Amino acid sequence: MEQVKTDKKRIALYCLASAGLAGVTFCVFCIIQGITPFGENSILRNDAIVQYAPFLANFIEKIKTGTLSLWSWNLGGGVNEYGLVAYYLLSPFNLLALPFNASNIGTAFWLVILVKTAFIALTASYFFQKKFNETNILSVVFPLIYTFSGFYLVYYYNTMWLDALIMLPLIALGIENIVNGKKAALYFCSLAYAIFVNFYIGYMICVFSVLYFFYLLFAKEVTSKGEKKDELPIMQVLVKYGFASILAGLVCAVVILPVLYAISNSSNRSDFTTTEAFFNFFDFLSYHITGIQPVQIEMTTQTAPYLMSSMLTLLSAPAFFCLKNVKANKKIATAVVLVIFYLSFAIPKMNYFWHGFSAPTFLPYRFSFIYLLFIITLAYELVKNIKELPAWGFGVSAVFAATAVAYAKLSQFSDHIQSRAIILSAFAAVVVLALLILARFEKLSKKALSCTLSVVIVAELVLGNYYNVQTALDSADIHKDNSEIEAAVSYIQSDDSTGPNRMEINDNSYHIMTYAALHNYNSLSTFSSLSDTQYSITQATLGNYGNLLNGSKYVLQTPIYNALFSLNYILDTAGLIEDDGLYYEKVSDIGENGTLYKVKYSLPLGFCVNKNIEKFDPYNYVSTVLQGNLWEYVTGVLEVFDYMSPTQVGYNGCKAVSSEEISKFIEENATETETQEHDHDHEHDDHDHDHEGEDTLNTLSDNQTVQQFDLSAENLGQILDAVGGVYSFKADKDDFSVDFKLKAENDSELFALVDSGSMQSLVITRADSSTKEIDVSERHICDLGYYNAGEELTLTVCKPDRPLSEYDAEYPLTDSIQMSVASINEEKFLEGYNKILENGVLNIEEFEDTHIYGTVNSTVDGYMMMPMPYDLGWTIWVDGEEVEPYEHESHIMMFPISTGEHTVEMKYFPQGLKEGIFVSLAAILGLVLVLLLGKVHKMKLELEAEEATENAEKADEAAEVKAAEAESDITEADSGKKEE
Repeated sequence: MEQVKTDKKRIALYCLASAGLAGVTFCVFCIIQGITPFGENSILRNDAIVQYAPFLANFIEKIKTGTLSLWSWNLGGGVNEYGLVAYYLLSPFNLLALPFNASNIGTAFWLVILVKTAFIALTASYFFQKKFNETNILSVVFPLIYTFSGFYLVYYYNTMWLDALIMLPLIALGIENIVNGKKAALYFCSLAYAIFVNFYIGYMICVFSVLYFFYLLFAKEVTSKGEKKDELPIMQVLVKYGFASILAGLVCAVVILPVLYAISNSSNRSDFTTTEAFFNFFDFLSYHITGIQPVQIEMTTQTAPYLMSSMLTLLSAPAFFCLKNVKANKKIATAVVLVIFYLSFAIPKMNYFWHGFSAPTFLPYRFSFIYLLFIITLAYELVKNIKELPAWGFGVSAVFAATAVAYAKLSQFSDHIQSRAIILSAFAAVVVLALLILARFEKLSKKALSCTLSVVIVAELVLGNYYNVQTALDSADIHKDNSEIEAAVSYIQSDDSTGPNRMEINDNSYHIMTYAALHNYNSLSTFSSLSDTQYSITQATLGNYGNLLNGSKYVLQTPIYNALFSLNYILDTAGLIEDDGLYYEKVSDIGENGTLYKVKYSLPLGFCVNKNIEKFDPYNYVSTVLQGNLWEYVTGVLEVFDYMSPTQVGYNGCKAVSSEEISKFIEENATETETQEHDHDHEHDDHDHDHEGEDTLNTLSDNQTVQQFDLSAENLGQILDAVGGVYSFKADKDDFSVDFKLKAENDSELFALVDSGSMQSLVITRADSSTKEIDVSERHICDLGYYNAGEELTLTVCKPDRPLSEYDAEYPLTDSIQMSVASINEEKFLEGYNKILENGVLNIEEFEDTHIYGTVNSTVDGYMMMPMPYDLGWTIWVDGEEVEPYEHESHIMMFPISTGEHTVEMKYFPQGLKEGIFVSLAAILGLVLVLLLGKVHKMKLELEAEEATENAEKADEAAEVKAAEAESDITEADSGKKEE
């Protein structure tokens, strides 16, 4: 017993040592990169900036204030908060952020990553010690290979995925326990945790679980009868594994079912568009070398999986198959698993399966950490059994390593592999191979090998990866308007209006679409995997910036949009709103850069529309046209916009290209294959751009060709007219630009829709030479300001995002600009606004996050339109009778309403949550029942054993009595004989 306690303490000590070393290594990376708290740079990058950190700040704030709810009005006009928390925030490590707030959430995020990094190493150390039944320095250092492997270096900022890295070693060890006849508790608990915290990555772990289970069965030769003493009957093992696996999933139903419903309207590509392999075997091999620097945002077709994990792993994996003491069945099982992983990475259909039947748009190969643990385990086994490796096995290792290093610069992804990575990898491979050879031929003791290998591994990991813990923005850039936002939020909270009281920030930037989550106010902007794709498309086509998938950001909009989407306030930090504007009332100057405005014509959260709204089609390339259509269907008022054409167009450093020239080029060069290939992106400075001008020109589907559609000059001209004033040009100088001169026809606010393939800025020059600059790197409506009749202005589209040398010189145009300018007809706007008020609006009497109650006097027989996403979690009663929401193509929430006075009540409860609670409780009760039955069975066996023991003792006693009696009889008989 004392020895067992000593062993447990030793294992715990080595686990803590590995965790501490991982934490120190991560801190070293941050110190080198100047990342907070060791510098001014933020650990936040990519989705951590726009999703994870704002969501974490919002979550922590609501925990502290007790306002966490099932529905939130913070994002996108409303969001399923239960689903959002379940998808992103269930990790208990997030509670480390409790002492922090929005202004220092970056530091909180860093702390969460640090602690999770340490725990990854801790559980990996435990796995290696228990699996190989030894505790030494290798069980401290080998976990670092897993911790700082390629998956971690690419995705460490996806903190919700790091819990999977923590649990995977425990899950693998739990499966081994089951196969070895031990309890399933470790497997059940660790798998349930992984699924509960993030069921998406948990699904991938479940796939691995099945694969690893059968791998172990085959490797151990478990038979149907369990004839050998170290084997178990296969049915017993299968039942235990299957029961634990299913139960783990069922217990998590309270998370799985609501999240599945929550993402049901989100973007979900059915499959990859290609059937060809993403890479070849040599690309795959080269991506194992140390020091590759991942690109921040990549598509699956643009890279192989990042599998950096020390050159020791690359040397050891092939040598494993040469070990003399490894049985053939284990080698075959290992080879099968490795082949399955390779095919799963390379073949689109298998990759699609691993990703939950949803091809990832970006951030590919999300299951690579599973493969990495598997091959690192092979490496550990090789080092442990190095003396069983024949001399020729080193040749096999050398060939694989040399091929990987040599091919690195020949790979189709060679631009990802820097020379420093190749040099470091080659040097590390030579050193590691030399150490293994010395140990094999007993020139180096096992202890010396462990120590020297550990030094080499740590040095390789630090030197090869310190630059991969990157930062995207300075902390000050992320939080530059914090004080203004917080002051504006405080003001809005003092507004006693009943309703969501929405505010938007006009900062002339697209960096963060989730300021509202970061600062806990209600908005229309959003970005998350749970966003309703159809609603996001509607927001983008109406003129906001949007990716047409899962995000949109409010830009300074028309009074039509502001009214229809119940926007109440705008905080202008870019100085684009004029104080004397028609549609905003200045509230106050806030801080150094902000001004808070109240929207003058904001409608309540619900208003009545007639059934003509059913005809509204949310698809139109020109946003002002689409808004005009929506206004017509809502109000019956036509032509709320008056359109303008430029009086003059000037080309600077470029010349105009006619539709005839473009058409001629397309007709001469376009084939079906080329047409399909033209959908590739040009990547520059972490932004994706369509082929120059093609986004503007291509109104056809990707697979249409010249043979299917007449692209004559006349027809092409019609296409260009349909999308609204497209100006194509060929540049001959850098810093080219195009000027559009216009003259206002009446007193009105002007709006422009500006779009191009690569131009980033719109400069507005008024007659008095004053200028304003708007970022148009993304397509959206631009508020040009208020102009008097006859006033002239010049719109200059400028600042290309790359030098001229990077454009396709063979293409007939460098770029195209869509320019559509319109003015608001104020008379028709006010006519329509008043018509909505006459139709009837919702007078809200009670408003909570999940409950709305109000009254309406409707003068139309149609629908109540509510500017929020369609979500069937809302139950709606009109006059006490439940009504079904109407699913309009725009996914704007609507429900039937008739003429007359009505009460309206709405309550929210996430879809799938009731069923999830029921299934989870049933699973827990089933688990308790099984445990109780197991306990009863154990007690019964113990009682039976005690009874058997007692019976045996009694039998022994009876036998002894009988023996004594028999002996006594014999003695008496002998005495009688003597007397005779």
